[in-house]
Amino acid sequence: MIAADKETRLKLRYAGARLHVEAMAGEEAVRLVEWLVTAGFWFDEFFLILDAGPIMREISEPLRSCLRAFNALPDGFDQAVRFLADFHVNEVLDRGADPSFELFQLFEADLRGYYISGALETILPEDADFQVFRELHKAGDYFLTPYDDIWPSEEVRKTALSEHNKRVIEAAERWRARESGH
Repeated sequence: MIAADKETRLKLRYAGARLHVEAMAGEEAVRLVEWLVTAGFWFDEFFLILDAGPIMREISEPLRSCLRAFNALPDGFDQAVRFLADFHVNEVLDRGADPSFELFQLFEADLRGYYISGALETILPEDADFQVFRELHKAGDYFLTPYDDIWPSEEVRKTALSEHNKRVIEAAERWRARESGH
């Protein structure tokens, strides 16, 4: 296993998880390789990836090989979902990202294929903390509705969204506390 700092490991595990759940686009894979080169890492597989360009069927195996060297590939779907959630929890707690947006990214971008097909309901990990994220995400759609449709005023909507974001942050803190115990 190749050593990397915490931030790099988190980003690589996120990339490995996105690759595992087939959410990574070719352009994203090429940007990841370019970032790794800039960060001082090198694998011979980078030649194959950069030469092939953003064609996932040609670059996914060399990319898997590189991510495996960092121990950044998940063992299965449940671990991939944990890696994805860890990344978004970090964005919320360490970077101050919008909690509702990060939940949207988790479900609508990272797990999009599963979410749209309805398969997500049956294949999610039996994990109470993750189920809280799913329920909070569902509730978050409510806050995206224009205020004149269901809210008495924009101020009331913003107050409710603020409370929702507090619940997301609390769930993220519980997730991190539990995951750091692993």
